[in-house]
Amino acid sequence: LMHGFDKGLGYPTLNISEELSRSKVKYSYIVDLNAISTVPNEAGWEEINDVIKDRKLININYPSVKNLSPYPDYFNFDKQMNIISINDLVETLSKTETFVCLNSGSHTIAAGLKNLIGRPKNIISFFPGGKDISLPYGRFWFENIDYINIDGGQMNLVKERKLRIYEKVYSKYF
Repeated sequence: LMHGFDKGLGYPTLNISEELSRSKVKYSYIVDLNAISTVPNEAGWEEINDVIKDRKLININYPSVKNLSPYPDYFNFDKQMNIISINDLVETLSKTETFVCLNSGSHTIAAGLKNLIGRPKNIISFFPGGKDISLPYGRFWFENIDYINIDGGQMNLVKERKLRIYEKVYSKYF
């Protein structure tokens, strides 16, 4: 609304092919622990590991994106998958049963896909530094995602003042 757009359903609009919307589940667990602005601290990484450690996981990476948060070496992934484009990400998520991620861009796409085609069936988004899930604190929140607060915070790339302004606007209009 702040940018002059009409209020929508609260999810990003995605245009995907009919074939992709009918694709079968291929991946049980896809994990994206990449973030740029809000990242877990050591305790937060341990909290994530406690939730996902006993599953067979495919971890996605974005080789063309620089300066992503490095996650600890103790994460045990069964496979690595490189995502080169948004189309790659949409196709992968459309074939995913459970998507585990940080509160980041991929979680936004996953929410839109789940709203559109019902996949990923389950989305778990870890929120570093979250104090109150009901207050988005300048971030995007979606009703079809399970959010978990963990320890962590911002990498000082996003200014606190800017986030407080977004939070006030969100509280007033949404």
